[in-house]
Amino acid sequence: MNAPPLRRPTSVPEMFERVVHMFTPQAFEHGMALVPRADDVFIAPYPKSGTTWLQQIVHTLRTGGDMDFDEITRVVPWLEAALDMGLDLDAPQRAEPRAFKTHLAWDLVPKGGRYVVAVRDPRDVLVSQFHFWEGWLFEPGSVTLDDLAEHFFLDPSMPFRYWTHLASWWPQRTRPDVLMLCYEDMRADLPGTVRRVARFIGVDADAALLEHVAHLASFEFMRAHARQFDDHLLRDARDAVCGIPPGGGAGKVRAGNVGDHRRELSPAMAARLEHAWTQ
Repeated sequence: MNAPPLRRPTSVPEMFERVVHMFTPQAFEHGMALVPRADDVFIAPYPKSGTTWLQQIVHTLRTGGDMDFDEITRVVPWLEAALDMGLDLDAPQRAEPRAFKTHLAWDLVPKGGRYVVAVRDPRDVLVSQFHFWEGWLFEPGSVTLDDLAEHFFLDPSMPFRYWTHLASWWPQRTRPDVLMLCYEDMRADLPGTVRRVARFIGVDADAALLEHVAHLASFEFMRAHARQFDDHLLRDARDAVCGIPPGGGAGKVRAGNVGDHRRELSPAMAARLEHAWTQ
């Protein structure tokens, strides 16, 4: 079978057709076959709700501040895509507890470990997704915020919507093996978030380590080291398979602001999303 020509999609449906190849069924099955240890940590927010941020917090807590990696997925593997990226989920990790990234709903995620989930204002999730994907998964100027909202947040036939993910995790929020965080609270009190995560994953962190990790997990530090958080391991392995040209897109660590949607969403779309959120 010939590889598709390298050209960025110019519509959301075309983008869907490409991204279904981002990881193979074999990679997904490999991830689902993982047998969790009781102290394993699964970082499981919906995309653009704080996943990379939590990977950095968990990894630097468990290692005392290790930054000797080319990209964060190297040391905190993505469960569903690891096999396609040449990463062995059962290989020893740099420190314990083992940690994995996933975007799976509660119904699908392997059970038996511990789970950290962050929830974020869906309107800000939409804006963050748009800026991350523009120039990578679709040609700049070809897709609007409203287009993305219609397909990812408002189309009931879309299987992987924000609301579906949230509805699966919300009833689990009081479980002792689930830590549910609010993105907006993380922004307001990063040191407090680091303390909560440390307690939850069983890291005995003194004040000096907590302060150091809060520095390494600050947006200023992560933006200054953007190459280590830009998903280039995934892109290098899968872009060509999806027909995506190399070298596009913005970094994953953008502004991380709360309320960006107020400047970028049309009032009509903001109202429709607010209605969907209320429902």
